[in-house]
Amino acid sequence: MTSKVPVLLSAALALLGACNGEIKSRVLTPEQLQAEFSNPQGARGIFGYYNRSVVEIDMLRGLADNSGKPLPGACNPIQVQRISTYTDEDHPVQI
Repeated sequence: MTSKVPVLLSAALALLGACNGEIKSRVLTPEQLQAEFSNPQGARGIFGYYNRSVVEIDMLRGLADNSGKPLPGACNPIQVQRISTYTDEDHPVQI
């Protein structure tokens, strides 16, 4: 019975300390962002950006085969792919 007391106490504290408000976010266009910043009462909320992942494909020329042995006089195309993450600054988010 005593082992249930800490669990009940932590659950009660979590409920009391939880946010009772509502959190909303919206994606803004550059025009909406400019209008928000030009508001005489100031901008409301916090502004941030989501990250966007893309696959970048590069075409390289190699003078070696896959095992690393040089190939005399041959320039073979090698396709290299990598996943890059960048900040999507075209779509700011207001929280």
